[in-house]
Amino acid sequence: MYDDAIEIQDAVLNWAAGASRFDRLDFLKKYMRTLSEDEAQVVNFFASHRRRYFNKRKYEFFQPASTSVSALPQIPTLEPVSVPASVPVVPASVPVPASVPVPASVLVSASACSTTTAIPEKSQFWWKKWSKSEIVSMDIEKVTLTKKEPGQKRASIAAATISVVDFYGNEIYANKIKYKGGDFIVNRFTKSINGFELNSLEDGRDLKEVMKGLLEVLAGKLVITVAGELDFQSLDLSGAQFNHFDLQWYWYERVWNQNMVCVEQPIGLRHIYHHYFGTDIQAGGHYAKIDAEATMKIFREIYVKECKKKEIYTMENPEPFTSFPRLPQLKN
Repeated sequence: MYDDAIEIQDAVLNWAAGASRFDRLDFLKKYMRTLSEDEAQVVNFFASHRRRYFNKRKYEFFQPASTSVSALPQIPTLEPVSVPASVPVVPASVPVPASVPVPASVLVSASACSTTTAIPEKSQFWWKKWSKSEIVSMDIEKVTLTKKEPGQKRASIAAATISVVDFYGNEIYANKIKYKGGDFIVNRFTKSINGFELNSLEDGRDLKEVMKGLLEVLAGKLVITVAGELDFQSLDLSGAQFNHFDLQWYWYERVWNQNMVCVEQPIGLRHIYHHYFGTDIQAGGHYAKIDAEATMKIFREIYVKECKKKEIYTMENPEPFTSFPRLPQLKN
């Protein structure tokens, strides 16, 4: 039964690799209807990390370490086929008659059609496109709203406090969104995470005003985050709208789950910072300013140096942390 399921999965993946965009999206729409609500949330998480795979193969098999290469099916060798001289050979390029006008909009350079990714020069690390004054980090602390929209099963997660710091860790933007007591859930668990009481956000500002100021600060900047897609979503935004880099695109592990499926496990800010700097920055709860400062410190003092050492020139980290040490369970 397990082997049959694997064969079916492989057949679907092979079909998708050659299907048209319309057919793939139509299939995806139908498949999404079969997922539970929590599974759909996981799919959304995968989609937010899709940028990391732009230069990778569409599908890659992960075999357990105990599986030997000799046990894998071998690809048969294709014998060369001779072509009779009577068979006409198609010329490498077919000239377009001068009488047929070609719109300028369809003229594409050969480099634009190439599927080969250019190897950047060793001096061109990806973040060098921005000056230090154009690199910021952002963190948002969120609340769970008590009001649900009609037909909505789960409560919405919304932004509450926002902090943006510059390359050197100085806070350049801070704001709080206004909520009345009772607009969001407050209990012992939420207070241990964000520290908000019922009246903590009553002195905040209107969401439109906060958004206007934030977008002005982030315009043209490289925005460094940890699990930042959730932060952007809490403002009804997407990281794809910005020059966005998430540290979890570098700090992640591949692990085998209980179903023997290889999955990617992102490493959280708290554990990354504790590993490199020996300090628990979230022992007393989450604070946007502290987390934004920690995010930038990791980028500036750890990430940049490791990329130079490992000669990683793009945002994609092809090698996960297979030996990243297990950090102690840090209690709130």
